[in-house]
Amino acid sequence: MLVQAAKNRQQELSVIGVDTSGFPSFTNFPRTFSREGFSLWKAMLEDEWYTGMKKPASQSVEIWHKVVQRYLKLCATNGIFPFARSTQQANNDVINQFLRTSRKRLADFFRESEMFTRLKIQSVVREYEFNPSSFTVRMTANLKPLQDPTFAKWLQMHPFPLFKRGDDPGLYEKKIHANVHLWLKVANTRQPKMGYYIFCHTPFAISEYAKLPTLNRLRTEAESTLWIPAIRAVPFEGSGPRLF
Repeated sequence: MLVQAAKNRQQELSVIGVDTSGFPSFTNFPRTFSREGFSLWKAMLEDEWYTGMKKPASQSVEIWHKVVQRYLKLCATNGIFPFARSTQQANNDVINQFLRTSRKRLADFFRESEMFTRLKIQSVVREYEFNPSSFTVRMTANLKPLQDPTFAKWLQMHPFPLFKRGDDPGLYEKKIHANVHLWLKVANTRQPKMGYYIFCHTPFAISEYAKLPTLNRLRTEAESTLWIPAIRAVPFEGSGPRLF
């Protein structure tokens, strides 16, 4: 549980541009923070509260978590908006456009291959990864049992749909674009799976908080402001009502 907590905190920190490889200092002020709050940051790191907390045995992730939480509260108390608005909004605009363009590529492939005349979605799992320099959406669909015994051979047909065998048994993969990867796992024809991920070289940013957002809040915001709008703007023809 302690390892998981540290991992979660590192992801929560990464979304606001914190590099936890070292300890907080005057020189590694997070890039997504507004310079207007730097005087508060400097005063906080000179305070006994910080110098007493920083010990050789302490983990940098835990210290960063406490420092950022305190800093955001100080900004709220002093009426300072802690983030650089223009940078964060620009990042999110880039992600939004990239997700829609990526879904368009996937939608074109699904339509041309008539994939959803062969497969039916049963349920969907949506996952998000937050890193200091990137944002990734991962989708997994549990499919209804396969009725076509030649489906795996069809996946490998040249020149289309041209899936390649993966390392695991029954795994077939296709690169739709440099940052858009599609896969199917059909080793068990009664429980086949399909999935894809979209990797964006831009971090997702939240700019409306006076405290460090939790992973659950990050996922909620990413889904409601970026991913679900992208799904509805570019649906997959024939995929059914599931938000895949």
